[in-house]
Amino acid sequence: MAIPWQFRRVLCQAVSPATLLLAAEAWAAPPALAASEVLPAGIVAVEPWAATAGDRQGLGFLVFDQISQLSSRPIKATALPLPRLLNELKGGSVALAVLAATDDRDVFAERVCELGKFTFGLAIPKSSKGPRTLPELSGKTYAMIRGVHNHVLPQLTSMKPYPVTNMTQGFSMLSMSRVDAAICVRPGCASAMRNTRVSADDMDYLPLLSLPIVIYATKASRGWPDFEALKAGLKERCAGKEAQTAFAALLAQFD
Repeated sequence: MAIPWQFRRVLCQAVSPATLLLAAEAWAAPPALAASEVLPAGIVAVEPWAATAGDRQGLGFLVFDQISQLSSRPIKATALPLPRLLNELKGGSVALAVLAATDDRDVFAERVCELGKFTFGLAIPKSSKGPRTLPELSGKTYAMIRGVHNHVLPQLTSMKPYPVTNMTQGFSMLSMSRVDAAICVRPGCASAMRNTRVSADDMDYLPLLSLPIVIYATKASRGWPDFEALKAGLKERCAGKEAQTAFAALLAQFD
């Protein structure tokens, strides 16, 4: 509503220029965000974190329920394909994401909570000759999730990848002898095996790589209220014994 010119003249005479400047800035500024604004979070759309893009079932959603309790902030998690999730975290469209920690991701996001460890390995049918080594698997075919398991590719250059959409499909291919081995990521590998005819007792496990499972916070904040305080609080609370026990129990459900 416009201020009548008679009152504007009186106000300008009665109020200092500095006060008028502050009032003008406040008038022009966008409304402050509510302290209870829901924070957007991202989960890779792959089992066990979430089955498909848009799905709201899986380990990732359980993790963000815990993070919401620890931070006392409402969080809305969405399952996204990995390339899109990384782009949205980098650009600040997503405030938080649960991911494997890597040096390249540290460039655009900050680690604020460690949940446990990812272990990447190969599941290989047991042989009468005993567990096999990577050199013995040269030229063999292995199932890997398309666009997700790039961390382990440098160690598997002597093998042939067979792209699949998830670990369950990879183990299905293994049960039909369409592949010689399958990527097995823990947590999640055991639950994927249970979805197929593959028995863990019939498999040898060849570990390849271990990476921390972390909650990343974007470095491109969109002005969420108290976001810096939230990150500092999560770093402190996540390291506590109670939180680590809760995270371990969640991960164990899928391992």
